[in-house]
Amino acid sequence: MISASSVLFTLVLFSELSSRLATVASPVTKVEDGEMEQDGLGSLLDDDSLSEHGVVPPLYRRNLVLDNNISDEDGNPRIIFVSDMRQKGHGIRGLNSAFTRSLPLLTDRKLSLTPAGYSMKMDRRDADNHTSHTTAHRMQEDSSRSPSYTVACEDYVHVVEFSPFGSGTPASLLAYGGNQYVVVGTCLFQEEDMEIEGVEFNVLRAFHHELRVDALAWSPESRLDRMPTVRFCTAAADRKLRLLTSDLQDRHEVKVMEGHTSFINHLVFEPSEGKQIASVSDDHTCRVWDLEGNESITFRLRSPGISVCWHPEEVFKLMVAEKKGTIRFYDLVAQQAILSLDCGQSPLLSADWCLSNTIKVGAVAGSDWLIWDITRSSYPQEKRPAHIDKARQFKWSRANENLFATTGCPGKISSQLLIHHLGHPQPVTIGSATVGSGLSWHRTLPLCVIGGDRKLCFWMTEM
Repeated sequence: MISASSVLFTLVLFSELSSRLATVASPVTKVEDGEMEQDGLGSLLDDDSLSEHGVVPPLYRRNLVLDNNISDEDGNPRIIFVSDMRQKGHGIRGLNSAFTRSLPLLTDRKLSLTPAGYSMKMDRRDADNHTSHTTAHRMQEDSSRSPSYTVACEDYVHVVEFSPFGSGTPASLLAYGGNQYVVVGTCLFQEEDMEIEGVEFNVLRAFHHELRVDALAWSPESRLDRMPTVRFCTAAADRKLRLLTSDLQDRHEVKVMEGHTSFINHLVFEPSEGKQIASVSDDHTCRVWDLEGNESITFRLRSPGISVCWHPEEVFKLMVAEKKGTIRFYDLVAQQAILSLDCGQSPLLSADWCLSNTIKVGAVAGSDWLIWDITRSSYPQEKRPAHIDKARQFKWSRANENLFATTGCPGKISSQLLIHHLGHPQPVTIGSATVGSGLSWHRTLPLCVIGGDRKLCFWMTEM
């Protein structure tokens, strides 16, 4: 009769030997000249970071390839990273050892150099991510905190936007809109003025709007010093843009711009002089307008346009995100695409260009957030689950290039806000607002706002 202790010892020994004999292999990929792929684009990699010893062989970690058989829709070859075996946000030593033991050889159809392959469709990782996502969601529910400040409003707020430009005064311009109205005001917070308790919000003017406001963008010409002038543009369900200019006294001008044939999702002013406006729509176009309402440029897209961003300094560069998961950068002089990024999944519902460090692009697709370094790859370098349901919006902080916020799709009761820092594996701030909508960051503070049911909710984040 074999004793119970002998059986237990045998099982432990067998488990230890199995873990030590686990093997991770990589498919061999070559570039056109026949050399091994790990030498083909080695100059794009940080050799110091590759010298770190970990549980994955160096051959796999150097799996950066330029595959001329894989191109974007414009025929340009893509740089593809397939070194995504580690858990996102952790170093090589952070790889789940149980995960590596479950991978004898990576030679089957579960790994390929395609967008589907990039997403690493492996059962164990999917299960691990689902488990960690569920656990994180429970933790988020427990740690959700109230807004730092709130401002009462007279109606439901559908859109809210801080002006990204200086107002000429210590206060920041802020506009919010809903059903047939837009309110313009100024905000000053106690972090900016020690004599203020909390937030000081002053309404400058309320404007009638024919329909519900669906999107809003500020012009850099809005100023409150010298001769006060505000200028902003809105989009509504009638597929029209409305450019409103006011001296906040007696002069109010509204210019209606027509051309889109479907719902307008986003718009932005040219940030240098504010003489042009770009808008994207479900009609598969990005249109650039002058202030007289004339279309100067139209880009035909391959799916609905979701987000549009203008480079803060090189005003001939425009970023356009499409719902199917593609993000393109356009040269407005040549009027053609010059670069593209791919989510590897859809639908993409929001994207943003980090204006304090323009090599960074972020987006939400499905329930995940994704981050690109556009100098490295057309596929994201970071990807993590964010919201238990679909994520709705992504916005970079203007005060810190590593800080960004995401919101979940509005639920029956509340909408979730998550503030993330690239140096932290979990959200640094978690909040929610009743039927929340809109998302915007303060120009200089690590503070964001979302609209809700008859109030604005502000969250201040520690840097």
